[in-house]
Amino acid sequence: MLLSSSAEHHHQEREWVLTLISEGLIEPMDYNILQNRSGVKLLLSLFPTCMVDMAARRLILNILKTAVRMPSVGHDLFYRMSLHSWIASVIDNRLLTGWERCYLGQIYSILIDNEREISRHSSTDNPKYRYKVASTCTRITAQKVLAAMESLSSKETAGENVRAIQSAIDAKWRPKRKKPL
Repeated sequence: MLLSSSAEHHHQEREWVLTLISEGLIEPMDYNILQNRSGVKLLLSLFPTCMVDMAARRLILNILKTAVRMPSVGHDLFYRMSLHSWIASVIDNRLLTGWERCYLGQIYSILIDNEREISRHSSTDNPKYRYKVASTCTRITAQKVLAAMESLSSKETAGENVRAIQSAIDAKWRPKRKKPL
């Protein structure tokens, strides 16, 4: 539906579909439906292209922010969709406005903070070094995101994003040790 709308009203139809997805993404089951239809892949591949206008990009960003705020969905986006790498690769796209870059930085900071919390509270049954992989991937991608945020230093939100990202990187990622009973 995002790409197969009529020639006359394709912008309005695309906005309507994106608004429907944005407002319908309430719980992780809604994300699962979107994921099963390759909706997230489509949104991520459509975002950096010249085929979408600013309104559609804002709706896509809103969908992503809503999704990463749900811990299980954010975790899935981190590992299955590699959203942190995707953000690092598109954040310096020349088609994006400063506001969109700043919003991507905000999504990134929520995503990595969520992933750090999941790493800290995961059971010891998980693979031993999974937290190291997450932490290292975050440190690598954060360099590019932080550089993009620092170039937007005139924006107050960009500074907040830099502090949040740096705080998540510097914090502990290792799972908490459970005290024996």
